[in-house]
Amino acid sequence: MSIKNGRLLFILFSLVLFVIINNGLLLKSRDRVTERNAANSISDNKTQLISTQKTTQELEKTKLEDTSMVGTSTVKADENFIKSQVRETDDVEEKYNKPVRYVMNVLENKTFEGAKDLINNWINSVREYNTIKDLQTQETKAKNNTQDYEIKTSISVIQEVKTISEPDEGENQAQASAAPPDRAGKNVVVSSHHDNKPRETTPWLLTQELPGVGHLAQPVLEITVDAKVHYNTTWHSHPTPILTFKPLGQLGNTMGVYASVWSAGRVYDTPVFMEEEVAEMLRPMFPHLTMSPLPVRMVGGSWLYVGRGSPTLTNYKSLQEAAAGLRGARAIVVDGYPFEMQIFNAFRDDLLEEFTFSHKLRQQAQEHLHVVAAARDKPTSFVGVHIRRTDFAAAFQRMFMIAGPGQDYLRRALDFYRQRLPRVTFVVASDDVDYAVVVLGDEQDVVFAPGMPRELDLAVLAACNHTIITLGSYGFWAGYLSGGTVVYPDLKPRMNEYSFSQAYLERANLTQFIPLPP
Repeated sequence: MSIKNGRLLFILFSLVLFVIINNGLLLKSRDRVTERNAANSISDNKTQLISTQKTTQELEKTKLEDTSMVGTSTVKADENFIKSQVRETDDVEEKYNKPVRYVMNVLENKTFEGAKDLINNWINSVREYNTIKDLQTQETKAKNNTQDYEIKTSISVIQEVKTISEPDEGENQAQASAAPPDRAGKNVVVSSHHDNKPRETTPWLLTQELPGVGHLAQPVLEITVDAKVHYNTTWHSHPTPILTFKPLGQLGNTMGVYASVWSAGRVYDTPVFMEEEVAEMLRPMFPHLTMSPLPVRMVGGSWLYVGRGSPTLTNYKSLQEAAAGLRGARAIVVDGYPFEMQIFNAFRDDLLEEFTFSHKLRQQAQEHLHVVAAARDKPTSFVGVHIRRTDFAAAFQRMFMIAGPGQDYLRRALDFYRQRLPRVTFVVASDDVDYAVVVLGDEQDVVFAPGMPRELDLAVLAACNHTIITLGSYGFWAGYLSGGTVVYPDLKPRMNEYSFSQAYLERANLTQFIPLPP
């Protein structure tokens, strides 16, 4: 343990000891006040009792002497007067004892609450200090190991790359001939690797070649198709169960939920619908979506909500259970952020049709890249770069107890493609453009995406040959839709599970995703 950590722990221990002693003194003070109040109460009660007895004796004596003159009503009036005096005495005692007890309880509770807050703050400070030291150590190691990830040999084998040309009648044929391997039907890698353990080696860092796009021969399921329960009931003429979802999160998350629900419906032959707000968000971008909006508005308490099935952020087995009818013949709302790559990647070709950009967005994206290509002397390969920061960078560190990828990662990712492509241009999009300009603005082979709107940036990134991503689902879709190689940070969360970690990408057989140290 470092000297600074030792000092922090010593201060923390001293603070705890002070709080314990201080609290003990408060408790003793409260006990003394309580004993004093009890003694005063006993003394007052004795005085009151003696006074009451004398008054009673005098009343009895008066009653005996003047029996003929004083009626029963007079005696009762006197008795009521005595009782009122007793109640008044009790009320006065309660009036002053209650505030004393309240103040003592408040002081006691505030002492413990304040001590707890201070202790938690000190613990968090120690954790943050250790986290920063660990991150600095990791960055130092990453800098020392940079040579291990740089290939010094000359480039000998280059994959086919798309080039930008003026749009004409033969544009579609030219794009088809230069399409990524998965769309052309060649070099498609199919793997049966379905476990959650990442491969120990990363062969693509040791070769000049770039991998082909990976498919799944069949989806990876926890609930088999044979387990589906069939019902003889309908919901607005559709067989039950039916699935729907609301737009949670931003664009990338909504696309992930759409793909997850859509693919689950295909696997289990279950009707699926998107809520009207989802249609309003996605249809202008992707006019070929086949999922229909809900036939009625989602109102009332008859809907069954299903979400994560465990404390982890990635377990959405409940989606499969609902689609298989194991949650009943219900109208079901899928809640949360399912991102079931191991299911929807089995339907990659059809999913690409679902997420085909509108003609307007495709034309704008091609025009932007054409302007960039025209400024180059020779044909170039485009690599889209998405840098996710703003609110998500801090949230990511809180959720997973690690920092996201930094400047060193971005420079290594750029070098990865520079060493494998003869001529390359990087097209950068980010939700923090100022940061992106500071980090990459001086690079000669870097240009920037339009910046607004987000739909156009995504279309530009998807039109590139390959991709570099950092955090989040938006970057994932930029790489997935591009059809080329995707470099991503190989993050190792200390807490929770990250959907875009190596284990989950490999389970979905996304062989085109290449991990680099963050």
